[in-house]
Parts: sequence; structure tokens; C-alpha cells
Amino acid sequence: MKRRHSLQTRIFLSQLAAGGLALILLTAMILMVVRTAMRHELSLRAMEITRFAAGECQYPLLVSDREELRKLATNILSGEGLLYFVVEGPDGKPIEEARHTISQSLPARPQSGTERTVQVDGADALEIVRPVESPQAASPFGWDSTAPAASLGTVRIAFSMSRQNALFRRIAGYGAAIALLLPLLVMPVQFWDVRRMLEPLRELARFAREVGEGCLEGQARVMRPDEVGEMTRAFNEMVGRLRTECSSAWANR
Repeated sequence: MKRRHSLQTRIFLSQLAAGGLALILLTAMILMVVRTAMRHELSLRAMEITRFAAGECQYPLLVSDREELRKLATNILSGEGLLYFVVEGPDGKPIEEARHTISQSLPARPQSGTERTVQVDGADALEIVRPVESPQAASPFGWDSTAPAASLGTVRIAFSMSRQNALFRRIAGYGAAIALLLPLLVMPVQFWDVRRMLEPLRELARFAREVGEGCLEGQARVMRPDEVGEMTRAFNEMVGRLRTECSSAWANR
């Protein structure tokens, strides 16, 4: 019988395949959770900065102070990982912008939504869009706090995802290395366990060959109290009856 057809090899390979598949699925799930958590963390930071920027743009947009908007754009863009900051009017046309990009063109203005992933200089970036609204509307008698808020414009800020992507690739590399090395560490233990599990069958096969050669003396060892042990006991009983019958037949000759 060829070695690849042995029960030990088949059990070992099936356990290895099942364990490897489970490890791959577990690693994929962990990486998915890590990626989602990293994206959520970046999104919270981006939302907070964009909310602050929209509030700071409120007064300069009300009084059309371009110089103050320019200073604000420069200050906002000095933050870590920011790629561009754009202030747009109610008509969607840029009023002021600052950028740390190589490309001279920015992604097209989104039709809807406040958060999206865009390509900036060939890399992923998270863009947050937030409207700038006047909390009050002017009236002939001063500020009317009950009037609906008027749209003053929109701010768009892009945050680089390069750091998060690089960190995720590093984590994914570690996960892949663990997924490859762990089976190599487990294989000797698994092989020993399969070998130990099949040892009673080898003992029974050895005894069966002895019986086939005419040796009815002795018994096979019952090595475990499981199904293999029950089969061994049944085989011993069969050999015992066969020994008794042979002894009786020999005595009657």
C-alpha cells in the first residue's frame, strides 16, 4: 500500500487543511476588524477637524474676509496628514484653498454625502465635506434667532490615508507570517497525535496478521476505552472462540 493512501496521512492532511482554513478565516476577520477600526478612528478625527474648520469659516464668509480665510486655510493645513483644504461658496465655486499635493487638480465636488474616499496624487485619501451655515439671519431690527440658517458655503478637507494603509499592510504582513508559521509549529504535535490515535489499529493489524498465520495464542492489547478498544475486545473474543473450537476439534480427533 502506498504511503499517501495510509489512514494516518489522510487524517493528518485533512486536519491540516481544516486548521489552515480556520486560521485563514480568523486572520481575515481580524484584519477586517482592524481595517474598520482604523478607518473609523481616522473618520472621527477628520469629522472633528472639519467641524472646527466650518465653525471658524463662518464669520469670514459672512463678511467676505478673504485674508482671514487664507490664514485659516494655512493653519488648518498645517495639521498632520492633511492634503488640501477648500472653502467653497453657496454656488460651489472655490473661494479659498490650500494644498499639499503634487497634482494641480482636485477631485470633483461630490454631488451628495459628507464622507468619501478619493484619489490624491495616486494614493487614497479621506475627504470630508461639511456645509457652513449662518446660525442666524439678518433682519431690519437686528439678528433674528428664529430665522432658518442660511448656507454660507462648504468646506472640503482631505486627509491622507497613507499612514493607516502602511500600518495595515504591516499588520497584514504579520498576520500572514503567523498564518504560515503557526501550522509549521503545530504540524509535529498534530502528526504525533494522529500517530498516537492510530497506534491501537496498528497493534490490532499486527495481531490479525499473526492470527492469519495460524498463531491463536495471546491477545491484542486494548489500548483505549473507545470504539477501537471495543473492536479489539470483539476481535479477542472471536479469536478466543476460534481457539476453543480448534482445541475441541483437535481433542476429538
